[in-house]
Amino acid sequence: MHGKRLLCAALLAACAGGAFADELVLANGDRLTGKVVSKETDEVVFHTDYAGDLKVRWADVRGLTTDGPVKLYMEDGRRVKGRLRTEADGTVVVVGEGAEQGTPVDIAKLRYLNPSVDVSGEGARLSGHANAGYSSTAGNTETTKLYVDTELVARTLGNRYTLGARGSRAEDHDVETESNWLGYLKYDHFLTKKWYGYANGDFENDRFKDIRLRSTVGLGSGYQFFESEKTNLLLEGGVNYVRTDFYADADEDYPAARWAVKYDHLLFGSRTQFFYAHEMYVGLDNVENTFLRMQTGLRVPLFGSLNATAQYNVDWDNNPPAGRVRTDRAVLLTLGYTW
Repeated sequence: MHGKRLLCAALLAACAGGAFADELVLANGDRLTGKVVSKETDEVVFHTDYAGDLKVRWADVRGLTTDGPVKLYMEDGRRVKGRLRTEADGTVVVVGEGAEQGTPVDIAKLRYLNPSVDVSGEGARLSGHANAGYSSTAGNTETTKLYVDTELVARTLGNRYTLGARGSRAEDHDVETESNWLGYLKYDHFLTKKWYGYANGDFENDRFKDIRLRSTVGLGSGYQFFESEKTNLLLEGGVNYVRTDFYADADEDYPAARWAVKYDHLLFGSRTQFFYAHEMYVGLDNVENTFLRMQTGLRVPLFGSLNATAQYNVDWDNNPPAGRVRTDRAVLLTLGYTW
């Protein structure tokens, strides 16, 4: 009988140990159990099985106990790694992982908890997407069309690097009816949390707009209103040098003012994303030399990192070559991958 009792106690202890989770103690006495995710702002993200990720104001936290090691970044620059334990008197201590046993932590002076590599300054966070759309008809109508676009963004604590490209090609009865591509790159250096300076460049080819190669390079500044997984919004302005090599028309080059907006937002608490971006170039020596590129759309998740995108693109050139129209429009449906 005594042996059975010991066995039951051991099983209960094992179950309790397996079920042990992080615990968040609030100022009003409430206790949340789950898993601490991170703290990068004035809120801590805490995951629970019953309500998903909760955001709790850090000012309302009075205690935190963790089942495993966490990374703590203090306001004074100290970095500590270990398990957290809340004592009976409310003191929070860190143990293990190189920390002295029972080292007290002033959670009011905690800047980050488990921050991402770009926030901590220890690396780069990569994000981006790759989309492709294809259509084909055969019989009395024989057409094919291919569209691709991709973008890669590397974000560090003080810098952001963007590299992207898009292009399309179409045929009708083996006769080419569309052929264009655009490649772009950009470097942003953050002077403050919101303000940054940038250098940008892009290179465009569009046979049916008579553009053999249009290149733009320039400098400017921008303001990052929002930057998060849910919402991103930036506004930019600067000066560029534009040079266009035409197939038939006379080549041209001129300085231009650049204006750009880029916005995306997750809708209704879901992973469906609305996005909008445009950039306009206005000739400084002749305002007739003005052109605009704009993309608007919805990116809908399918499963995992795969998604479907419905997109509307507009390219407008106020002063096109002879025989060309000002505006090109495209409605696109693509499948893609995000990371």
